[in-house]
Amino acid sequence: MKVDRQHIIDQLRTFPYISNVEDNGDVDEMQMLAITFPIEGKEPLTFSMRVAYMMSPMRLFDVEPVVFYNKALLAYPHIMDDGHLCLHTPDCVTWDDRITEEIEALHRWIQKYYVREEQDEHYEDLVIDSVRINGARVQFYYTQLDAIPPQGSCGYVAYTKYASDKIGEQLVESYLVQGVVQTDGVKSYGEWSTSYKEMAHKQGLFVMLAGTPARYGKFAVNNYQELSEWCSEDQLRFLYEKLYKEKEKFAPIFWGYETPNGSLRWIVTYPDESLHFIIGEKILENGVVKWVPKLVNLKMNIVDASDSSYEQFFGRGRYPDAIVDKKILIMGVGAIGSIVATTLGRGGGKQMALCEFD
Repeated sequence: MKVDRQHIIDQLRTFPYISNVEDNGDVDEMQMLAITFPIEGKEPLTFSMRVAYMMSPMRLFDVEPVVFYNKALLAYPHIMDDGHLCLHTPDCVTWDDRITEEIEALHRWIQKYYVREEQDEHYEDLVIDSVRINGARVQFYYTQLDAIPPQGSCGYVAYTKYASDKIGEQLVESYLVQGVVQTDGVKSYGEWSTSYKEMAHKQGLFVMLAGTPARYGKFAVNNYQELSEWCSEDQLRFLYEKLYKEKEKFAPIFWGYETPNGSLRWIVTYPDESLHFIIGEKILENGVVKWVPKLVNLKMNIVDASDSSYEQFFGRGRYPDAIVDKKILIMGVGAIGSIVATTLGRGGGKQMALCEFD
């Protein structure tokens, strides 16, 4: 449902908290505007506004009909790396409703995060810049361990290949993280069921970082050198020994960190075999030449990793404990029983037995 571009400009000028609207023409059939909000006690705040006015006001193929940008606000919540603001507004069927919904949401964001400088209480996972490995999308699924390895520790990760599938023409490789073994022999295990734990294991390496490896608290670093702030010399020595001296193919590498709410997160990378991301540097210390490992300026090949722990996986869609903690027997899995079983499973049911006489 195309809308007249002047109509959008006229509507924006009706909002009392917008002081100026500029029309910056079209880019790729998108109307580009600049809208300014006066802020009491501060400089006015201007956002670039992209409007897909040639399309429907509803989301189509993951294209947002209205997007706001301000890259100077990267340090504020919900501003992404390219400067666009994630508002997650509901769909609207008319352009008038869409513009109103978006502008009111933007105004609320300005008041909450820019004026009052509030922060979200819940933890948001870091935004990563993932890459393909040998043409495939690689996805790791992990659960919380029975004990989080301490900061500064390092060791080995056991993981299992779960599936190879195609989504359209894209190959997707899926893996499950089973657990870790620290260099001192201490083991920590995940929450997977026995059938998954019994699958054949592969081995990678891990280090537990001394903090969250992020820019602005939300974008995962994507250069090895940036990890220097959170990596110890002993951890780098361990990686160097395993990767370059013993020359075993330990891949991937898991960079772990603990969130403010006490959960474990992994950033998973695949090192380039032809490029060393750790080098040795000789320094003179107290009259003695010392070899010190250093991370180099090299882009990290980061792949997707998702926390699939029970609480994280089911989240707010989980049924109450009074249901999911019960042992449930379903007699007959036909037209009704199959739907009941599927619904209970999607709601987080833990112990179900199915009985079907056919």
